[in-house]
Amino acid sequence: MDLERIVITGASRGIGEAIAYRLARRGRRLLLLARTERDLERVSRRARGQGADVEYRCVDLARPEQVEQLVGELERDFGPVDALVLNAGVANQRSFFETDLASIDYELRVNFEAPAVFLRHVVRQMIERNRGSVAVVGSLTSVVPFPGNASYAASKAALQALVRSLRLELASTNVHLGLVLPGFTATPMTEGMTSALPAMSADQVARAVERCLTARRPFVVPGLINKVGLRLFSAAPALTDAVLARLSSPRLGRRWRRTLWPRVS
Repeated sequence: MDLERIVITGASRGIGEAIAYRLARRGRRLLLLARTERDLERVSRRARGQGADVEYRCVDLARPEQVEQLVGELERDFGPVDALVLNAGVANQRSFFETDLASIDYELRVNFEAPAVFLRHVVRQMIERNRGSVAVVGSLTSVVPFPGNASYAASKAALQALVRSLRLELASTNVHLGLVLPGFTATPMTEGMTSALPAMSADQVARAVERCLTARRPFVVPGLINKVGLRLFSAAPALTDAVLARLSSPRLGRRWRRTLWPRVS
């Protein structure tokens, strides 16, 4: 299936920006969604230079009324969507005991509720046409626990459960719904953060998203270390928890991380 009209959320920087460049080519029409117009204009300009027809729209995915209005007008203003990339995400970057309910609610609205609204509207239209491909960017933290990411991991776990359940409802259709689970990725959102696993690049994730869409893969985990980590956790969750807790301790964890791999900036 040729992906002519593609919608990308969180497209102004980081992984979403890399996805926009990865998918931009002659014959394709992209709609980039994010909050910051200046960044959207910058990304749009470069994507147009690659031959794509690019539009952008500013939207705050934490505001349900803006999301509902956008998806309600999407097909009328942009045309039938061939591919949807749900990439936008936020993390409050605080431990569970240091955060507050308002911050948790904000994460849930952006990371789970907004994607649910897009899926409910756009996938329904894809079902009517019996064609379409969706890539949802989740997180390895929805499966493998990392200290300091409890509420973020919970929001991504909810998203993953929604996608996997919805995929079963789409089994009799020609609509593809795939899940991409990147590990710790070097982006503006993660600047200053550390991880027990080495950072991957936004372009690595973008390549995984493209593979998910074009090869209609149901589940993509980019990066060898992330694949190994996921398999280890699935086989021995208690052991993996113990190792990750050890690696994440303030003193020992920093020393092990410096020894095993350099920090990616």
